[in-house]
Amino acid sequence: MNNNVSSQASIVTTVQVWFTSIPLLTRSLLVLCVGLYLVQLLTGQDDLSFVCLAPAATVTQLQVWRIITSPLFHVGLLHVAFNMMAFVPCGSGLERLLGTLLLAHHVVLVMLLGGALYIGASWILAVLPIQLFRDPLLGCGVGLSGVVFGLIVLDTHHSGVSQRSIFGLFNVPARVYPWALLVNPVQGQGHTTGSMGGASAQQIPPWQAARAAAEARMAKQASGGRSVPGAAGDSLGGGALGASHAAQTPPAQPRASQLGTRSSSQELSQASSGPEAALQSLLGMGFDEAVSRQALQRSGGNPSQAAEYLLSLNKQGQA
Repeated sequence: MNNNVSSQASIVTTVQVWFTSIPLLTRSLLVLCVGLYLVQLLTGQDDLSFVCLAPAATVTQLQVWRIITSPLFHVGLLHVAFNMMAFVPCGSGLERLLGTLLLAHHVVLVMLLGGALYIGASWILAVLPIQLFRDPLLGCGVGLSGVVFGLIVLDTHHSGVSQRSIFGLFNVPARVYPWALLVNPVQGQGHTTGSMGGASAQQIPPWQAARAAAEARMAKQASGGRSVPGAAGDSLGGGALGASHAAQTPPAQPRASQLGTRSSSQELSQASSGPEAALQSLLGMGFDEAVSRQALQRSGGNPSQAAEYLLSLNKQGQA
């Protein structure tokens, strides 16, 4: 009995930690999409004809709100579950990297541009001599997957890798990764136009300036030896942003000795430019020349390690 209670408490704690670790915008969209689905489920309101992206109604009746409302609604548990599993890791990594406002800017752009491209593509398909769809203007699309594909385009741009994996089966060049996920671009019209919306959003001047600021932040993080926060692995959430830069460890510095001499890290780094410079640095600290040469030989020419070795000998009364 106690084990069951402890296990349940552990699960609840794990979920709470995971939920609170999600950045603000990503968490808000997660709550909104899941909350809207639960309202549909509890009230039995499964008619989404007034909020879905219907090309004919959007254009002929100017129901433009559909471009914003359609990504927030879903038609089933699996639909909302898979979209959220793809969106949360991708959105979290991008929000940590770009910031909440910049990600919100991009999400809105992808919604607007992707929705407009979806409507335009539907009208084009309607006038083609070969009908790929039955009544494409009467379609009714919902779901966040179009926005997710738009974010994958952005994620891939910032990944910094040359190749990415398609479901662990094979690798493709990173620049074609978002498009390789479109198994059937015609059937996945919403996914295709979402990817196109993401690519188009990056060409807008305000976004380019903001993107440059984000890249400068990435460079600053790299130079500081910190890891760049990222999304999940190479799945629909795309996780090249999770790649970390190796921490930079400063060279060891000698401690204060009985000789009353201190050496800064800058002096030691300058001493590493050559054997003679390293030797002169140790002599300047008051060590014997013969012993200093032996210490440098033992340390492979590393002046910091040689100084540490000499200080240890000095403490033992051997230097």
